[in-house]
Amino acid sequence: MPRRYYWIAGLIMLFILPLYGQVNLDEASRRRASIENLPPQAGYVIHVEGPANTVLVFVNSKPLTREFLNNIFSDEQFARNFWMSGFKSIRMEAPGQQPWTRFLRAKGFSETDDQTDAEKAVQGRYVFCSMFAGVFKSKGMLCGLGGENSDVITITYPDASNEFARDFGTAGLGKQLSEYGFTTLYITNSKDGHWGAKVLPTGFGKLDDSVTSSTQKQNSPQPATPAPDGSIQQREALANGSTSISKLTGKNFVYSVCGDAKDVLCVVDPNPNVGEYAKSLTFDNEMNKRIAGGWAKAGFTSVSISDGKGSTWLLQISEGGLRMVTPAHADAAPQKKVIQDQTEYNAYLAAVNAADPAQKAQMMESYLQTYPNSVMKEDGLELLLKTYQQLNNAAQIKVVGQRLLQVAPNNLTALALLSYLDRAQAQSGGTDATASLQEAGQLGVRGLQAMQTVAKPEGYTDDQWNSMKNSFRLIYMGSVGHAALQAKDYPTAQQNLKEVVAAQPNDVNSIYLLALAYLSPAPPIVDGLFWIAKAAGSAPQLVPYAKNQYIRYHGGDAGFDELMAAAKSYQTIPVGFTVAPAP
Repeated sequence: MPRRYYWIAGLIMLFILPLYGQVNLDEASRRRASIENLPPQAGYVIHVEGPANTVLVFVNSKPLTREFLNNIFSDEQFARNFWMSGFKSIRMEAPGQQPWTRFLRAKGFSETDDQTDAEKAVQGRYVFCSMFAGVFKSKGMLCGLGGENSDVITITYPDASNEFARDFGTAGLGKQLSEYGFTTLYITNSKDGHWGAKVLPTGFGKLDDSVTSSTQKQNSPQPATPAPDGSIQQREALANGSTSISKLTGKNFVYSVCGDAKDVLCVVDPNPNVGEYAKSLTFDNEMNKRIAGGWAKAGFTSVSISDGKGSTWLLQISEGGLRMVTPAHADAAPQKKVIQDQTEYNAYLAAVNAADPAQKAQMMESYLQTYPNSVMKEDGLELLLKTYQQLNNAAQIKVVGQRLLQVAPNNLTALALLSYLDRAQAQSGGTDATASLQEAGQLGVRGLQAMQTVAKPEGYTDDQWNSMKNSFRLIYMGSVGHAALQAKDYPTAQQNLKEVVAAQPNDVNSIYLLALAYLSPAPPIVDGLFWIAKAAGSAPQLVPYAKNQYIRYHGGDAGFDELMAAAKSYQTIPVGFTVAPAP
């Protein structure tokens, strides 16, 4: 078969493994990411589609011959590579031809979707082994399957020891292996250490002598004897084992059992993105449901995730998944604010109901001066801030915004307006432009952090609240990305600006900044050529700059007009986009 297709199959196996180390990446996202991270290839593009991204599609630029297709669909190893990654079928497309679809099997291709339950179970075990090896790839750990039904899993780890084997003796891991249909676990360091255990629904058990070979003899100690379901001992074993395993991945989470009833799994994660990790656990995917189910069977009722610096996220556990309880004041509704004094109430109501914005601002200023400790102080300042926004009074927006942040440091409106103004001031130039943009970025970071904890204000519907948060989020990310670009933190700039452009595909300023985030590093990243071409398509004054960047990267202007046309046709960068660098 064509070598280039075989190479792609091998690359997918290589790219899939490390991607699963991201805790919030489910199997469907992992398969999509594995394709998106492949190096671009000339002559065809690749993408995934279908339920759980299990359909792999090759779109060729030239018609395909019957001989070519026969060579591909007769290659068993080619099919097996994709099958082991969890793909179910492959489709070949070419201009003017009907697509060809074949279903993947362990021993080649099939024209019908007739995979048996037993074959599906074996495929699941291969996918698990690939994912497992990917998580621990940096540690030199390998995973292999054996046995007549591929139900014997062997973990090869150069530093395996008695302590390492004990860490694998957690009831949770045994249950997970059992759910995938594994019957036996072997651990070896390929030198002088070999450990074996029988996989049981309750954990691990001792291997019978008849299944223990001389090359896989059992050293003492065996994996720990599983504790009964729902016992404190089982929960402690899960926590201790999870801590040890996390250290091997380099994540350094610390797990412990806490709570008055010893039914809370406490996790300390020093990663600055711990909030995103906490939210990722609520995603509706099969892997997280398995994790939640194992915790529930052990008797845990909730998970408390902390950054070790005072911020905590609480998730409720059930066998169906996890639900975020905090931040956001748990399930209780915010306490209703009530003005007790009738005179104060009348003054506040008069200011709120004033029709003329200038009069409204004056009346609210008077109210806040008369009642400096009012229960409605935050609400009054926010209304005053929005009134000055309506009046387009930038100076007063900055003054009142700072006053509001002194009262409510996480007020999203104040953080958004101040960040927006600082960024606008920076873009207008001046001696303090650098400082203004830096301040805008800092306010943006505060805003993104505040969004994780601020509760829905009284009087807002869910749709109104979500719409407002989405608007604020784009302001925050735009400021963070722009400030990161100025600071030459290009990965952060790319991450934030890419999300802004995805939500606002006609925002030429953000597209231009995203292009700079890719073109400014040394060497430049080819994605920047697409984004600068897209910006130039809406802002013709950028065409000379875009062409200059293209020539610097490519070594000539051949293909530039095609790039401009492609950028106009696509809303976002297409899969497989590439430009050949200069020799």
